[in-house]
Parts: sequence; structure tokens; C-alpha cells
Amino acid sequence: MCSELLKLEIRKNKGAIHDCLEDVLATREVVICCTQNKDAFQNWAKFKEIEETKLQKEREEKREISRKKKEEECRVT
Repeated sequence: MCSELLKLEIRKNKGAIHDCLEDVLATREVVICCTQNKDAFQNWAKFKEIEETKLQKEREEKREISRKKKEEECRVT
């Protein structure tokens, strides 16, 4: 959320020690941004919902293809 809404990157070093203070400050910035820019936040949320729906549909299609392939393999053997 920070990187998408605020262009703020936290934990740049993936191997670094987890810093709770960094998380708290990032959360604070997100809350401030979302309360001050409600329209932008709502637009972002709608976009993410559409994106997630599309990804879910793709996952379901892949599962269905996999299921059909397994059924076909069972019939052949």
C-alpha cells in the first residue's frame, strides 16, 4: 500500500531485521494520506478490487483446466 499510494518503499533490504517502528510510521502515513485524499483512496480501492477479481477469475480458470487435465489422465489410464 505504501509503495502504491505514497510511492514510499519500506524494507528495501529484504534480508534486514524487521523494524516495527518503520511499520508503524508507514501505517501512519497511509492513514493520513487516505483521510486527506479520500477520492484518490476510493479510486485506488476500486482499481484493486477489479484487479483482484480478474486474478481470482484467472486462478479459477487454471484450476478448472488442471482439473479437466487430471480427469482426462484418469480416463486414459
